[in-house]
Amino acid sequence: MERYFFPKAGEQDDPERQRAAHKLSLCPQQYLPIIEGAIDGAIGIEEAEDD
Repeated sequence: MERYFFPKAGEQDDPERQRAAHKLSLCPQQYLPIIEGAIDGAIGIEEAEDD
């Protein structure tokens, strides 16, 4: 039911997202701002392509 109302929630089952989440949990705290910046940049590129 959750996947019907919130399709993005179903993406959590995606193996790539699970691997990324696992690697993120292993990442040292000091590198998290770098990872966050990379994700923000990727989202920004995707949004720019959609416009």
